[in-house]
Amino acid sequence: GPGGNGPAGPQGPHWTAIPFVTPPKDNDRVTVDVAGYAYVDMAIGSDGMPVISYAGAGDDLWVAHCSDVRCSGSVKTLVAATTPGNRSAITVGSDGLPVISYIDAAGDLLVVHCGTLDCSASTSNAIDAGSSVPLDSAIAIGSDGWPVVAYYENSGNIWVAHCSDLLCATSTKLLLDVGIGASIAIGTDGFPLISYSSGGSADLRVAHCGDSACTSSVKTSVDTSANNVGMDSSIVIGLDGLGVISYRDSTTANLWVAHCDNLDCTAATKVLVDGSANDVGQSSSMTLDPYGLPVIAYADQTAHTLVFAHCMTPSCATAIVRPIDLAPNIGQAKNISVEVGVDGLPVLAYAVSWDNDLRALH
Repeated sequence: GPGGNGPAGPQGPHWTAIPFVTPPKDNDRVTVDVAGYAYVDMAIGSDGMPVISYAGAGDDLWVAHCSDVRCSGSVKTLVAATTPGNRSAITVGSDGLPVISYIDAAGDLLVVHCGTLDCSASTSNAIDAGSSVPLDSAIAIGSDGWPVVAYYENSGNIWVAHCSDLLCATSTKLLLDVGIGASIAIGTDGFPLISYSSGGSADLRVAHCGDSACTSSVKTSVDTSANNVGMDSSIVIGLDGLGVISYRDSTTANLWVAHCDNLDCTAATKVLVDGSANDVGQSSSMTLDPYGLPVIAYADQTAHTLVFAHCMTPSCATAIVRPIDLAPNIGQAKNISVEVGVDGLPVLAYAVSWDNDLRALH
């Protein structure tokens, strides 16, 4: 009746009024390992605590399992002492335990399945022991529950290896494309979505696999700029179920985000997130905040800082960009990883080149 309340109208998109997720501050910074200096990657364990893989002194493969969300304490485990842990990548398996891909001293690509949360027990299996040497890898858990690894070799080829079991005791590998670098996520259809820089043309390219093993795929050059683009890419599946990629334009030294317009990413919306005059965008790492919006951590090599970008829309059409950790010589390539903890706040793991420390920022 008159003066009464009418029925509630439909709710608008819930990203229109989102509080800013405060980036980490210097006083939230902790040193995780004084010998951990390279090839850092991080996941949030099934216990809600960060778990970090990295190459420590002598390039050995280490895992740090944090005791709290800030990583103010941790249990550090030497996983492989005689096989250097170059360029490790970590995720959490379908059994809730860490799974790591890394390259050993012989140039073989291995998968480590941890038997405990801190990886104090583990099983390793080689998935590529070929003549070409893998240079980097990215790992995810497919919809079938088994690890899938995207990686590139010194031959300039990108491969996909699909494990046939949780331990990756057996696996199949397929040539995906010619290119450099790789980041992988599992799409809403359960199949891998892989971003990389294409060979020759140096475009940002996305491959959408047609099955869990990627025996077929749709490959699309998403950014065909005349510049050298697509390096340091990081891909996630956004709130809308579509791929979102952060990547670097190496020619202009800027950071971009591409938001896929469909599952195959045959069309995408590209946004310049950081067009600073500085050299930015190296080692970009992206995840989603509790509201499903992208947050990105990356290096400013000119100012020697880490930078934190919080997107205000799923496509990152607007973003708040702030420097964090102002210590010198922060964040060389492949040394930054960002996740959102169980408390809803971002946590970063990264290496500091000037003193070889492994740090965490919450």
